[in-house]
Formats: sequence, C-alpha cells, structure tokens
Amino acid sequence: MINWFKDKYVTILADLRRAHVSATVWVNGLALTALEALPFLKENFPELQDYVSPDFYRQAMTVIVVANIILRFKTNSALRNK
Repeated sequence: MINWFKDKYVTILADLRRAHVSATVWVNGLALTALEALPFLKENFPELQDYVSPDFYRQAMTVIVVANIILRFKTNSALRNK
C-alpha cells in the first residue's frame, strides 16, 4: 500500500512539474482568472455593466467547454511525457 501511494505521489509531482507546457492548463487557468475577476470589475467599473450581462457568463462557459473539448482531442500524451 505504501509503495502504491509513493508511486502515485511521484506521478502527480511529475505531472505538476510539466504543467506549464500544457495548453489545456493555460486555457483553464486564464478562463478561471477572467471569470473570477468579472464580478470585481463589474462592481468597480460601472461602464462594464452594459457589456457583462448574465447571458455573457453562459456564453463564456460554452466557449470554455468547447475549448476544452478541442484541447482534449489535441492532447495525446501525459504531462510527464511532454
């Protein structure tokens, strides 16, 4: 059991060390940052109220899902192998 856990730990660390080369990690990181920042921006910059409607969030999530599907088809190896 301990060897299995150690092997999984080593595998996860190898993936994390190479995460910066993954387009999927970058797209999801940027999308998360943008979607988390939007409420703050709407609150502090009232002129954005017209551009960021509730429908905008739905459209943004659709774009993120489609981008993830495309990137998943593009991906053919584990992060540790890149």
